[in-house]
Amino acid sequence: MKKQKLLIVSILLCVFLVILNNNVIAQETQEQQLTKEQLKAFRSAKTACILVEQSYDEVKDVSLPFEDVTKRLLEYAGLKVVKSSDTKDYDLKLNIKAKGKAIKSKGTIINGTKSSLSGSISFEIQGIPVCQKSFKGESPIFPGDELQTLFDLAFAIQGSFIPTMIEMMRDIYDINCILSALKDEDWKVRIVTAGELGKMMNYQAVGPLISALKDEDRAVIVTASDALKNITGQDFGTDQEKWQKWWEENKEKFIKKEMNL
Repeated sequence: MKKQKLLIVSILLCVFLVILNNNVIAQETQEQQLTKEQLKAFRSAKTACILVEQSYDEVKDVSLPFEDVTKRLLEYAGLKVVKSSDTKDYDLKLNIKAKGKAIKSKGTIINGTKSSLSGSISFEIQGIPVCQKSFKGESPIFPGDELQTLFDLAFAIQGSFIPTMIEMMRDIYDINCILSALKDEDWKVRIVTAGELGKMMNYQAVGPLISALKDEDRAVIVTASDALKNITGQDFGTDQEKWQKWWEENKEKFIKKEMNL
Protein backbone atom coordinates (compact mmCIF):
# COMPACT_ATOMS: atom_id res chain seq x y z
CA MET A 1 0.00 0.00 0.00
CA LYS A 2 2.81 2.37 0.95
CA LYS A 3 4.64 1.61 -2.31
CA GLN A 4 1.45 2.30 -4.30
CA LYS A 5 1.07 5.70 -2.63
CA LEU A 6 4.69 6.59 -3.34
CA LEU A 7 4.25 5.56 -6.97
CA ILE A 8 1.11 7.71 -7.33
CA VAL A 9 2.85 10.72 -5.75
CA SER A 10 5.90 10.19 -7.95
CA ILE A 11 3.80 10.08 -11.13
CA LEU A 12 1.73 13.09 -10.09
CA LEU A 13 4.85 15.11 -9.35
CA CYS A 14 6.40 14.17 -12.69
CA VAL A 15 3.25 15.21 -14.57
CA PHE A 16 2.96 18.47 -12.66
CA LEU A 17 6.62 19.33 -13.23
CA VAL A 18 6.24 18.82 -16.98
CA ILE A 19 3.08 20.94 -17.12
CA LEU A 20 4.46 23.69 -14.93
CA ASN A 21 7.85 23.78 -16.64
CA ASN A 22 6.06 24.49 -19.89
CA ASN A 23 4.50 27.52 -18.24
CA VAL A 24 7.54 28.63 -16.28
CA ILE A 25 7.69 32.13 -17.79
CA ALA A 26 4.15 32.90 -16.70
CA GLN A 27 4.67 31.56 -13.19
CA GLU A 28 8.15 32.79 -12.22
CA THR A 29 8.51 35.85 -10.06
CA GLN A 30 10.94 38.53 -11.10
CA GLU A 31 14.53 37.36 -10.67
CA GLN A 32 16.61 39.10 -8.05
CA GLN A 33 19.91 40.07 -9.66
CA LEU A 34 22.86 39.17 -7.47
CA THR A 35 25.65 41.75 -7.18
CA LYS A 36 29.35 40.92 -7.51
CA GLU A 37 29.70 41.75 -3.81
CA GLN A 38 27.02 39.22 -2.85
CA LEU A 39 28.42 36.49 -5.10
CA LYS A 40 31.94 36.96 -3.77
CA ALA A 41 30.75 36.86 -0.14
CA PHE A 42 28.45 33.84 -0.56
CA ARG A 43 31.05 31.88 -2.52
CA SER A 44 33.75 32.68 0.04
CA ALA A 45 31.68 31.33 2.94
CA LYS A 46 33.02 28.12 4.47
CA THR A 47 30.48 27.47 7.23
CA ALA A 48 26.72 27.93 7.39
CA CYS A 49 23.86 27.56 9.84
CA ILE A 50 20.24 26.90 8.97
CA LEU A 51 17.27 28.39 10.81
CA VAL A 52 13.82 26.98 9.99
CA GLU A 53 10.39 28.18 11.05
CA GLN A 54 7.53 26.02 9.76
CA SER A 55 3.86 25.97 10.76
CA TYR A 56 0.75 24.28 9.38
CA ASP A 57 -2.23 26.09 10.93
CA GLU A 58 -4.40 23.46 12.63
CA VAL A 59 -2.78 20.51 10.87
CA LYS A 60 -1.00 18.17 13.29
CA ASP A 61 1.78 15.64 12.84
CA VAL A 62 3.12 17.17 9.63
CA SER A 63 6.75 18.18 9.23
CA LEU A 64 8.86 18.76 6.14
CA PRO A 65 12.63 18.17 5.93
CA PHE A 66 13.65 21.77 5.18
CA GLU A 67 16.82 21.55 7.24
CA ASP A 68 17.93 18.13 5.98
CA VAL A 69 17.46 19.01 2.29
CA THR A 70 19.13 22.40 2.70
CA LYS A 71 22.05 20.89 4.60
CA ARG A 72 22.77 18.41 1.83
CA LEU A 73 22.51 21.07 -0.89
CA LEU A 74 24.91 23.37 0.96
CA GLU A 75 27.33 20.48 1.48
CA TYR A 76 27.25 19.81 -2.28
CA ALA A 77 28.58 23.38 -2.63
CA GLY A 78 31.41 22.61 -0.19
CA LEU A 79 30.03 24.33 2.91
CA LYS A 80 30.23 22.90 6.40
CA VAL A 81 26.85 23.17 8.13
CA VAL A 82 26.85 23.86 11.88
CA LYS A 83 24.00 24.05 14.36
CA SER A 84 23.27 27.59 15.48
CA SER A 85 22.75 26.31 19.04
CA ASP A 86 26.28 24.87 19.10
CA THR A 87 28.23 27.90 17.92
CA LYS A 88 27.96 31.45 16.63
CA ASP A 89 31.05 30.92 14.51
CA TYR A 90 29.62 30.67 11.01
CA ASP A 91 29.92 32.74 7.83
CA LEU A 92 26.51 32.28 6.24
CA LYS A 93 23.05 32.10 7.75
CA LEU A 94 20.15 30.56 5.89
CA ASN A 95 16.73 31.64 7.12
CA ILE A 96 13.78 29.54 5.97
CA LYS A 97 10.21 30.46 6.86
CA ALA A 98 7.32 28.29 5.71
CA LYS A 99 3.60 28.12 6.27
CA GLY A 100 1.40 25.28 5.08
CA LYS A 101 -2.36 24.83 4.82
CA ALA A 102 -4.61 21.88 4.05
CA ILE A 103 -7.64 22.79 1.95
CA LYS A 104 -10.74 20.71 1.38
CA SER A 105 -11.55 21.06 -2.28
CA LYS A 106 -13.87 19.90 -5.04
CA GLY A 107 -12.21 18.99 -8.30
CA THR A 108 -13.57 18.36 -11.77
CA ILE A 109 -13.05 14.61 -11.41
CA ILE A 110 -12.46 13.96 -7.70
CA ASN A 111 -13.18 15.55 -4.34
CA GLY A 112 -10.55 15.55 -1.66
CA THR A 113 -7.85 17.63 -0.04
CA LYS A 114 -5.00 19.70 -1.39
CA SER A 115 -2.16 21.41 0.40
CA SER A 116 -0.46 24.75 -0.11
CA LEU A 117 2.99 25.74 1.07
CA SER A 118 4.52 29.21 0.96
CA GLY A 119 7.41 31.04 2.52
CA SER A 120 10.83 32.51 1.91
CA ILE A 121 14.51 31.57 1.76
CA SER A 122 17.17 34.10 2.76
CA PHE A 123 20.95 33.87 2.34
CA GLU A 124 22.45 36.24 4.91
CA ILE A 125 26.00 37.40 5.59
CA GLN A 126 26.64 40.30 7.94
CA GLY A 127 27.32 43.52 6.05
CA ILE A 128 26.08 42.10 2.72
CA PRO A 129 22.61 42.70 1.22
CA VAL A 130 20.32 39.72 1.86
CA CYS A 131 19.58 37.40 -1.06
CA GLN A 132 15.94 36.37 -0.62
CA LYS A 133 13.40 34.50 -2.68
CA SER A 134 9.80 33.61 -1.96
CA PHE A 135 8.34 30.22 -2.76
CA LYS A 136 4.81 28.94 -3.16
CA GLY A 137 3.50 25.54 -4.18
CA GLU A 138 0.17 23.78 -4.19
CA SER A 139 -0.46 20.08 -4.51
CA PRO A 140 -3.15 18.60 -6.76
CA ILE A 141 -6.37 17.43 -5.13
CA PHE A 142 -5.89 14.02 -3.56
CA PRO A 143 -8.63 11.72 -2.26
CA GLY A 144 -8.47 10.89 1.42
CA ASP A 145 -6.58 12.62 4.20
CA GLU A 146 -2.95 11.70 3.57
CA LEU A 147 -1.78 15.14 4.66
CA GLN A 148 1.92 14.30 4.98
CA THR A 149 1.87 12.93 1.42
CA LEU A 150 0.16 16.09 0.16
CA PHE A 151 2.67 18.36 1.84
CA ASP A 152 5.54 16.23 0.53
CA LEU A 153 4.18 16.89 -2.94
CA ALA A 154 3.69 20.62 -2.35
CA PHE A 155 7.28 20.73 -1.05
CA ALA A 156 8.63 19.81 -4.50
CA ILE A 157 6.13 21.33 -6.94
CA GLN A 158 7.51 23.96 -9.36
CA GLY A 159 7.72 27.28 -7.55
CA SER A 160 7.83 25.67 -4.10
CA PHE A 161 10.72 25.10 -1.71
CA ILE A 162 12.93 22.49 -3.41
CA PRO A 163 12.90 24.10 -6.90
CA THR A 164 13.46 27.56 -5.42
CA MET A 165 16.35 26.36 -3.24
CA ILE A 166 18.00 24.64 -6.21
CA GLU A 167 17.55 27.78 -8.34
CA MET A 168 19.27 29.86 -5.64
CA MET A 169 22.12 27.36 -5.45
CA ARG A 170 22.43 27.54 -9.25
CA ASP A 171 22.57 31.36 -9.20
CA ILE A 172 25.09 31.61 -6.36
CA TYR A 173 27.37 28.63 -6.94
CA ASP A 174 28.24 26.58 -10.04
CA ILE A 175 26.75 23.66 -11.89
CA ASN A 176 28.78 21.10 -9.92
CA CYS A 177 26.64 21.38 -6.78
CA ILE A 178 23.53 20.93 -8.94
CA LEU A 179 25.03 17.85 -10.59
CA SER A 180 25.72 16.41 -7.13
CA ALA A 181 22.05 16.89 -6.21
CA LEU A 182 21.16 14.56 -9.09
CA LYS A 183 22.36 11.73 -6.82
CA ASP A 184 20.58 12.98 -3.70
CA GLU A 185 18.96 10.41 -1.39
CA ASP A 186 15.53 12.06 -1.84
CA TRP A 187 13.84 11.27 -5.16
CA LYS A 188 12.01 14.61 -5.02
CA VAL A 189 15.33 16.45 -5.01
CA ARG A 190 16.58 14.29 -7.88
CA ILE A 191 13.53 14.88 -10.07
CA VAL A 192 13.59 18.65 -9.49
CA THR A 193 17.34 18.72 -10.17
CA ALA A 194 16.92 16.86 -13.46
CA GLY A 195 14.28 19.37 -14.53
CA GLU A 196 16.49 22.31 -13.55
CA LEU A 197 19.46 20.90 -15.48
CA GLY A 198 17.25 20.68 -18.54
CA LYS A 199 16.58 24.41 -18.26
CA MET A 200 20.25 25.28 -17.70
CA MET A 201 21.15 23.92 -21.15
CA ASN A 202 24.72 23.08 -20.10
CA TYR A 203 26.61 20.29 -21.86
CA GLN A 204 28.24 19.30 -18.54
CA ALA A 205 24.86 17.91 -17.47
CA VAL A 206 24.56 15.44 -20.37
CA GLY A 207 26.71 12.64 -18.89
CA PRO A 208 25.15 12.79 -15.40
CA LEU A 209 21.64 12.93 -16.90
CA ILE A 210 22.40 9.82 -18.98
CA SER A 211 23.49 8.10 -15.76
CA ALA A 212 20.21 9.23 -14.15
CA LEU A 213 18.31 7.13 -16.72
CA LYS A 214 19.12 4.19 -14.43
CA ASP A 215 17.54 5.86 -11.40
CA GLU A 216 15.35 3.67 -9.22
CA ASP A 217 12.46 6.13 -9.57
CA ARG A 218 10.57 6.18 -12.87
CA ALA A 219 9.65 9.85 -12.57
CA VAL A 220 13.33 10.81 -12.29
CA ILE A 221 14.09 8.76 -15.42
CA VAL A 222 11.36 10.46 -17.45
CA THR A 223 12.44 13.93 -16.28
CA ALA A 224 16.10 13.16 -17.07
CA SER A 225 15.09 12.01 -20.56
CA ASP A 226 13.15 15.24 -21.15
CA ALA A 227 16.14 17.26 -19.91
CA LEU A 228 18.47 15.45 -22.33
CA LYS A 229 16.11 16.15 -25.23
CA ASN A 230 16.02 19.81 -24.27
CA ILE A 231 19.81 20.14 -24.05
CA THR A 232 20.84 18.07 -27.08
CA GLY A 233 17.89 18.25 -29.47
CA GLN A 234 18.02 14.45 -29.72
CA ASP A 235 15.33 11.98 -28.66
CA PHE A 236 16.18 8.46 -27.58
CA GLY A 237 13.43 8.26 -24.99
CA THR A 238 14.62 6.63 -21.78
CA ASP A 239 17.02 4.22 -23.55
CA GLN A 240 20.30 4.78 -21.70
CA GLU A 241 22.37 2.66 -24.12
CA LYS A 242 21.28 4.71 -27.14
CA TRP A 243 21.91 7.98 -25.31
CA GLN A 244 25.36 6.77 -24.19
CA LYS A 245 26.29 5.61 -27.69
CA TRP A 246 25.19 8.94 -29.22
CA TRP A 247 27.09 10.92 -26.57
CA GLU A 248 30.31 8.93 -27.06
CA GLU A 249 30.10 9.52 -30.81
CA ASN A 250 29.11 13.20 -30.67
CA LYS A 251 30.45 14.57 -27.38
CA GLU A 252 33.49 16.32 -28.82
CA LYS A 253 31.74 18.13 -31.67
CA PHE A 254 28.71 18.91 -29.50
CA ILE A 255 30.90 20.56 -26.85
CA LYS A 256 32.88 22.43 -29.51
CA LYS A 257 29.66 23.73 -31.01
CA GLU A 258 28.37 24.82 -27.58
CA MET A 259 31.65 26.57 -26.75
CA ASN A 260 31.47 28.57 -30.00
CA LEU A 261 27.91 29.85 -29.37
